[in-house]
Amino acid sequence: MDVKTVNRAASVSISLLIITLLISCLLPMGFSQQNGDLTIKCGAYDNPPKVYPDGSGGHTGFFPDILEVIAEKENWQIEYVFGNWTDCLDRLESGEIDIMVDVGYSEERAAIYDFNNETVFNNWGMVYRDPDVSIESITDLEGKRVGVMKGSVHTEGKEGIKALAKSFNINCTFMEVDSYEDVFKLIDAGLADAGVVNRLFGQMNDYKFNVKATNIFFDPSELRFGFPKNATLNAVLIEGIDRNLHEMKADQNSEYYTILNGYFGYPGQEGTAIPGWVLPAAAAAAATIGFLFILSAVFKWQVEKRTKELKTALEKREELERVINRSSSVAFLWRNEEGWPVEMVSDNIALFGYTPDELRSGELKFTEIVHPDDLARIGGEVEKYSKEGKKEFVQTYRILAKSGDVRWVEDHTFIRRDAKGKITHYQGIVTDITERKKAEEMSTELEAVKRLSELKTRFVSTATHELRTPVVSIKGYTDLMISGRVGEIPQKPKEMLGVISRNTDRLLHLVEDLLDVQRIESGRLKMEIVPMDLREVLKQCQRELKPLMDDRHHTFNVQIPDHSLQINGDFSRLNQVLSNMLMNSQKFAPEGGKVEVSVEEKPDSVRISVKDNGIGIRKEDIAKVFDLFSDIKKPGNIKGTGLGLSVAKGIVEGHGGKIEAFSEGEGKGATFTVILPKKK
Repeated sequence: MDVKTVNRAASVSISLLIITLLISCLLPMGFSQQNGDLTIKCGAYDNPPKVYPDGSGGHTGFFPDILEVIAEKENWQIEYVFGNWTDCLDRLESGEIDIMVDVGYSEERAAIYDFNNETVFNNWGMVYRDPDVSIESITDLEGKRVGVMKGSVHTEGKEGIKALAKSFNINCTFMEVDSYEDVFKLIDAGLADAGVVNRLFGQMNDYKFNVKATNIFFDPSELRFGFPKNATLNAVLIEGIDRNLHEMKADQNSEYYTILNGYFGYPGQEGTAIPGWVLPAAAAAAATIGFLFILSAVFKWQVEKRTKELKTALEKREELERVINRSSSVAFLWRNEEGWPVEMVSDNIALFGYTPDELRSGELKFTEIVHPDDLARIGGEVEKYSKEGKKEFVQTYRILAKSGDVRWVEDHTFIRRDAKGKITHYQGIVTDITERKKAEEMSTELEAVKRLSELKTRFVSTATHELRTPVVSIKGYTDLMISGRVGEIPQKPKEMLGVISRNTDRLLHLVEDLLDVQRIESGRLKMEIVPMDLREVLKQCQRELKPLMDDRHHTFNVQIPDHSLQINGDFSRLNQVLSNMLMNSQKFAPEGGKVEVSVEEKPDSVRISVKDNGIGIRKEDIAKVFDLFSDIKKPGNIKGTGLGLSVAKGIVEGHGGKIEAFSEGEGKGATFTVILPKKK
């Protein structure tokens, strides 16, 4: 061996020794920093390769690895909280976790959560399809069943698949599940024609399922870290994450690009040159490590491939049934035979009180749980749609639950045919829509009541107008005869004419009240609101009602302040309100009773109270005194239409005020109060 060879061997040995020393020196440095006292709860779910469980209780993936690098630099401790996508978002919103990885940014979400400013990664939505279903563009989703992940930005966002379908007027059925994996399972089992996942999940997982990618890409999104809205730690966490992300993304040799390349195969730029004497040693080490890595990867790939091949159809079906059983829709598979025998039914048939075995065993036929009044109709529809060559159809009918309850369902049925076109099975997704039906029936009933109310309003309005004219005429001629201007009338007929006159007055008062009720209900009650002194109304009512009070020997006291009570109001309408209140008190107070009117002035309002010592009002009737034709207990000798106080309420509210009633009970009198705003 010559000197040159010896020197080269020595150089290699020294290089390996230096590398070993460097590694041994650097390794302790990674563990030399003390743990920080800031522990962060991080929400994580299963969405490889961005985030997924590592099998030992922790999490790995692109986002956790990036976060771990930042946490080490900032002395943070990460505590992962696992859940599905919806669980994590709920925990983030409630503040149960401090941070969540892999959250697509949108304006809608920014109103609910806080986000860091530096984008971690970009992604977008993709549509996958059943290989036997032709879908080339977004319009091909018409009439299809589309699996989507509940709450995903690619599902619910402004540019998500639902908004996209709506903008193209596409009518398709969205089937919501808890994860992208469940979306692929729906397609794989033939329960969905297509499904929406994000690009990365699709590229990393589509080989595991019988699915095929389409050319439909949409909704590009920025993936960031999410935080609870306005949480205390946000300022520290967001600043630390944004600063480290910015520095790492600016350096092509940083951990960011190493992790990116490891998961997605995106290489960074070449690093700076290293001394030539290190290359032989590095090459030897890299070759060894590379060989071992490739050997490990090949072995892992073979194991995973073999494991996948060993999965049975039963295992796949059981997993799919768990997805279905979490939903409110029951999956059926019927054979095309008499009675529609059930070959398969999901466990959530328990929603109707039955067990799967009762139907699968043939002990109970499906036709036996269909409401007998609907059976002939749906049988005829199935026969009609089958002959027409339809692939799917929708029916609405009733099912008899085991408890005896009748439940409405919507059945989305798909027809299976063999290679010769013969129908072998009917596959249905049966959803309970009882509550929706009740709401529709209630809406129909409300519409009927509304139409009836409108007819009643028109009838009463027409009848009262038609009635008013002859009553006014009778009143006029009766009063003319009583006055003697058409000749003297004997006393007895004159008294009878007086009875007619008084009753026409009552009838006219009733007609006017009915007309006012119609005007108030339709918002057409005319009032001339002008500045006025409320004392003038009090004085007028005192003059008009004193004779009636005297007839029954009532003590009638009206408090009228010395100073002006300025309000904005309609004199005649307010006179009508106060007269109604006083006439009520006059009727219900006993012979020789007491009726008092008091005024209380406040900075912004005037309160007028009418108090009597009459029969009072039961507590259960207080709330009904202002209702039309209210059924309130009163002596049989006291007559009334039940309209006056209702009209008074409408007039007072038209002035921007309110009217109230108060009584301590039967036999303890009553007080009616009107509150009106002062003139501003």
